[in-house]
Amino acid sequence: MAAEEKKTDEVGEIKPVTEPMESVEQSAAEAKAAPEEKKAAALKEDPEDKTQAAAKEEPKSAVKEEPKSAAKEEPKPAEKAEERVLTLPLRDAWKSARSNRTKAAISVLKKQLKKHFRQEPKIDKSLNEAIWAHGLHKPPRRIQVRVRKTATELLAFPVTKTVKKQ
Repeated sequence: MAAEEKKTDEVGEIKPVTEPMESVEQSAAEAKAAPEEKKAAALKEDPEDKTQAAAKEEPKSAVKEEPKSAAKEEPKPAEKAEERVLTLPLRDAWKSARSNRTKAAISVLKKQLKKHFRQEPKIDKSLNEAIWAHGLHKPPRRIQVRVRKTATELLAFPVTKTVKKQ
């Protein structure tokens, strides 16, 4: 039996719908049915699949419980930070004009670090002050740098030497 009903679509136009009433009632009943009942109905048809499905469902619940308890017991490892000490030459900065030498030394330093680590470096304030210690015109010819590389960033610090005062 085909029942003709009039329904409006999203635009607001009225269109006649011709669907058998039985199929509409069946689809509504299927939508209300719980997913577990659908699984049970499917398993009744194939008894071999029932044992396989039951075996698959049991380990999933057991696996979910184990990582939660294991995660609470074991602390997460800290990030691995690689640290190296390098002596970098800044002689190329001396090729530039006297009034730009220390600025050029900073860019040479960044260029050298990027070449070694393939990552954009961050210069620490104390390293910047060490390069600028003698002013704009006379940067150091070379500098020792301690570089700490993490997964996300690359930090450069000066190597501090302890001098004993007598």
